[in-house]
Amino acid sequence: MPHVGDSTLGTIEFSLLWHSADARHLERLHAHKVNFWRDAFPGTLRPALEGAGVGRDVRQELPAWASLPPHSPTQVHSVPCSSLAGLNLAARRLTGCDADLRPGRFHPRGRIRGLPGVYDADDLRPALLLGIDDERARLDLNHPLAGRELAAGAKVLDVREKPGDTGGVAHDWLDELCADGPGMQAPQGVQPPDFGACGGFARLDEAPDAEFYASPRLVDHLDALALDGLANMYAERVAPGMRVLDLMASRDSHLPEGLDVELTGLGLNAEELAANPRLAERPFARFVQDLNAAPHLPFDEASFDAVLLSLSVEYLTNPTAVLAEAARVLVPGGRLLVSFSDRWFPTKAVRLWTELHPFERLGYVLSLLRGSGAFADLATETLRGRPRPWNDAHAQSLRHSDPLFLAEATRKA
Repeated sequence: MPHVGDSTLGTIEFSLLWHSADARHLERLHAHKVNFWRDAFPGTLRPALEGAGVGRDVRQELPAWASLPPHSPTQVHSVPCSSLAGLNLAARRLTGCDADLRPGRFHPRGRIRGLPGVYDADDLRPALLLGIDDERARLDLNHPLAGRELAAGAKVLDVREKPGDTGGVAHDWLDELCADGPGMQAPQGVQPPDFGACGGFARLDEAPDAEFYASPRLVDHLDALALDGLANMYAERVAPGMRVLDLMASRDSHLPEGLDVELTGLGLNAEELAANPRLAERPFARFVQDLNAAPHLPFDEASFDAVLLSLSVEYLTNPTAVLAEAARVLVPGGRLLVSFSDRWFPTKAVRLWTELHPFERLGYVLSLLRGSGAFADLATETLRGRPRPWNDAHAQSLRHSDPLFLAEATRKA
């Protein structure tokens, strides 16, 4: 069996661990075609992997020289408010409303005129809005992880002989680990981001949710590989014998097979709940309820060891009330797990969700957990880059499996 060396290619799961003021964060990136001879690795991970076979997992703290540059005041710029017109134009096309330009929120650089080093309207790198008045806006172009202490890891998933080194490109895997959003889930400026947007919880379809969900949708909301990844995330956090509440449940509670828990499901469609094989084991543990219309949960305090909110937080019009109820029914030390991806029913997602970057959505969920005052031990985990299954319906148009985003917290004592 081949081992890591200059003559091999590999499939590696890179990871990045970092901390913000009150939370820990783990970013995971699947890299399929790693060239051990040509590519750049975080820190000294490359020599640490020399000669390794499948299964080797190495981790290290990154020294300053191997991390991202520190935060620089030269990357903070002031532009006329008229330069933000492109943001509002894009927002109107998407939601019919102007963008909420609030301090602490990120916006794509390409939609802002006059920023240095930006030449393409499709430049999606984040610009942090620090402040705005009637005339000018202050924007921070530093990387969201600039200056943070980072720890990197690499797990060998596959090693194979390579035919040669002609063609292809060299990858800097620290850059790719840090690209496209990591860091945005943590407050960046002198004040936390303002997610209390005016009209942010409006939806394109304001008809009662019970009407929308009257007919069962017996479909998967992720591709098969992402479903497996979500089950693995839950397996690391949900122990056998736990009393688990699946909020906004459907036909799949996303728990791994063989995990013996006492599961209760609450959702909007009785047929979807009846089709859930895990709930069928406890036929009197299925509840039909519209949390947007009635957020109070029909359970006693401290009834559950874990609460799952899977692939649904974007539909909540009063998330504060729902998370307060989740805290009430959790035992002290019980876990709340909120997961999502980049797929949803567009007419039922709240406007705020559609405006946020995926990593900023993690920040939004964390802000809800902080604001409740009931949770501690905040954390996030992300998983990106895995190849989409060849037999998936979207395999011809989408290269990667659906990304996974998880926010978690424990109920305070």
